[in-house]
Amino acid sequence: MSLFDKVSNFTYNSYFKQASTISKSLQKLSTGLKRPTAADGAALNAMAQEMEQKVRGNETIRTYLQTYDSYASTQDEYLQSIGGIIDHMTELASASLAGSSTQRTNLNLEYQGLVSEMKLVLDTAKFNGTRLFSANSSINVRLGMGASQYVGFE
Repeated sequence: MSLFDKVSNFTYNSYFKQASTISKSLQKLSTGLKRPTAADGAALNAMAQEMEQKVRGNETIRTYLQTYDSYASTQDEYLQSIGGIIDHMTELASASLAGSSTQRTNLNLEYQGLVSEMKLVLDTAKFNGTRLFSANSSINVRLGMGASQYVGFE
């Protein structure tokens, strides 16, 4: 199981566990005759506000996860393109073994063109202005509302 799969599973489970808990709590509140107010007591009011904050926090986390999913999908599309280029380069290398000197020269020219195309893709691939394939590329995914609840990918 890859790191991406582990993070995805952890995030999926955490998000839906919290969403389920909040949904149950809100359902309990909604079945009552009235919503807790300050007049009902500070404890009930604090609980209602805490639940509302958790709902807003979960929405924020969902937005972060959607952004990361888009980032990963974009990166995957570029990697599939690179994979196709590498497959074609392998075919050219195999064909050059059985070809004449002129054929090898032509195959080498095409091969070098593919190398240039691959470098161009790697150098220009971006997501929201962030280069996808750079030594300095990294992304931090927020998995919770705490300051330490991030997972970084480089």
